[in-house]
Amino acid sequence: MAIKNDKNRKKLAHEIVPENIIECLNIEKNKSKAVSEAKETNNYNSSITKERQKKSDKKIKVVFIVYFPSSWNSLKSVFEYMQKNGNYSAYILAQPHITDGACSECENPSYSYLFDLYGEAVINAFCNNAWFDLKAFQPDYVFYTRPYNYEYYQDYLPSKVRAYAKCCWISYAYFLENRFDHNFNFLCNYDFLQNLSFVFCCNHYDESILKKRFSQKKQTDEYPVITYQGFPRFDLANHSDENREKPTVLWTPRWTSQVKKNNKQSSFLRFIDDFIAFAKNHREMDFIMRPHPLMFSHYKKEKLIPEDYDVQLKSMFSALGNITLDENPDYLPSVFKSDIIISDYTSLLSEYLFFGKKIIYTDTAKGFNYVGKAIVRACYCKKNWNEIITVLEELLQGADPKFELRKTVKEKYLMLDSSSSAAENIVLRIKNDWENVW
Repeated sequence: MAIKNDKNRKKLAHEIVPENIIECLNIEKNKSKAVSEAKETNNYNSSITKERQKKSDKKIKVVFIVYFPSSWNSLKSVFEYMQKNGNYSAYILAQPHITDGACSECENPSYSYLFDLYGEAVINAFCNNAWFDLKAFQPDYVFYTRPYNYEYYQDYLPSKVRAYAKCCWISYAYFLENRFDHNFNFLCNYDFLQNLSFVFCCNHYDESILKKRFSQKKQTDEYPVITYQGFPRFDLANHSDENREKPTVLWTPRWTSQVKKNNKQSSFLRFIDDFIAFAKNHREMDFIMRPHPLMFSHYKKEKLIPEDYDVQLKSMFSALGNITLDENPDYLPSVFKSDIIISDYTSLLSEYLFFGKKIIYTDTAKGFNYVGKAIVRACYCKKNWNEIITVLEELLQGADPKFELRKTVKEKYLMLDSSSSAAENIVLRIKNDWENVW
């Protein structure tokens, strides 16, 4: 179709060019440096392989670095599978939160949470005012899940660790977004990925995009190794046997606010009063509110709520008796307990659908890839409270017209072709790398 004048041309350009085109251009601009750094990482890998040949009779030592407890589920099944396998020595390095390059050993929620689960397999990264020496520990592989360099102690950065161990990444978030979206590019940032040996993708979409971004001049070269072996969080479906006496609704508001216009928004400030009122009028039901772990602190920082707001809210919920404020580091118990989930934008939409939950979604599929759009089509999309209540009441009465669509989307986009789990596939890939099969 011909474009007759500049006005129409500009209009069409506005419709087809991504809003963050500058960011996309920067990705292309930085690609050359990233590919060069990835090649350097591969050179380190060659040296590591030579050193490995001198000690091939030992167990494979693997370290999982965690500093955000709620992200643990991305690594959980892989770690536990290695623990049960006699060929591996698997450890968790629990790092405290870092702010402006500093930390406090009194604030290490990952260590407290994970030590209770796994005991001495968990290492406190910062103890007695000293950092654990990861290099001296001599790991063979180090797994990461959050790809943000500024949140790691400097000696735990992949750019440092790659000199003596192969660095692997399993994303803490499932990729719903397309390659033009800010969230996709924030996760898939070159500064982090270029130092990795393995990128274990969460679906075929991000696998294809990242392979293109790290494509080499020689078709036979591949570094980092970018591969889809399944999403480990889906392995946890086997733990979904929750008994509940009452119908249970889970609400998961996002952390963002109107202050940041480009972010998908939270429904919390819009719906909190309505949510409480509905719960008061439905004592025959249970309700769980699980906000994003950063929501309350973010809102306090932006002066949107009082400092003691969360304490007051918890007290109100306790008095009502049928609302729980979920502060567990693990979100899965609440997900498994629920019948229906009211959700803002979150990568957890993929898990809600995979675990068979009915989803009322408060946002849109704008910026999503084909998998994300398919998931949203299988949700009940409602933006105002009255519409949400109408759908909620229909679902509670047994109507569920999107049941078959959820099954279809799960089978087509989320399930592996084989009967093996993501953990099995990832561990096998590591084993084959160790034995230099690939």
